[in-house]
Amino acid sequence: MLRGNIEMACLRFAANGTALSVDRSQDWIRRCDRPPRSFGKDVREQAQGQYDLISATEYPYVSWRWRVSNTIDDSGTADHKGKIQKSGDDFAAKIGISVLNTRGKLREVAYLWTRTIPEETSLTQVTSVALGIVKYKWYRIVAESGDQNVNQWVGESRNFYRDFKRFYPDEEPAEVVRVYLMSDSDNTGSKVTGAFADLVFHRRPPG
Repeated sequence: MLRGNIEMACLRFAANGTALSVDRSQDWIRRCDRPPRSFGKDVREQAQGQYDLISATEYPYVSWRWRVSNTIDDSGTADHKGKIQKSGDDFAAKIGISVLNTRGKLREVAYLWTRTIPEETSLTQVTSVALGIVKYKWYRIVAESGDQNVNQWVGESRNFYRDFKRFYPDEEPAEVVRVYLMSDSDNTGSKVTGAFADLVFHRRPPG
């Protein structure tokens, strides 16, 4: 389980796309910079130099279960254009999937559990690195909304490929390079506990 303020975890995957374990150590940035499937250096270079990352086109579907202790006030989460504001950038549960497109550019779609923002609402978030010189625009989708399922395990299933094309219509996804799990409550001064289980990538829609 993950508890706010900010906690993140990265997943390790088996060859069939099934999550094996969650790493919650504080050095997750170093250890999880090139998952999934294994940690450590040379993660992308496996036997005979072949890439061993999950392909978002071969495994376009993703499913998981999650549970939260409560939701977080989202009245100040985003502006009228759907841009996430720093002061409201908290979510009871969040699953982010980072992929490279076929040109090697990093892209990301994340799934959120909110309180009142309707399901399927899309939000945007801009982050910057290198002293603000380089900016990235990320996309978020509300996958679960409301308090009715608080403290219960909720199953989700998404067509990640379709969600990717929703935001990047002129691009094609390639390898999944990161999956992160997050419960975040520092900006709103809230408290929340989130739990995640059974995250799996599928070739076909899960039954």
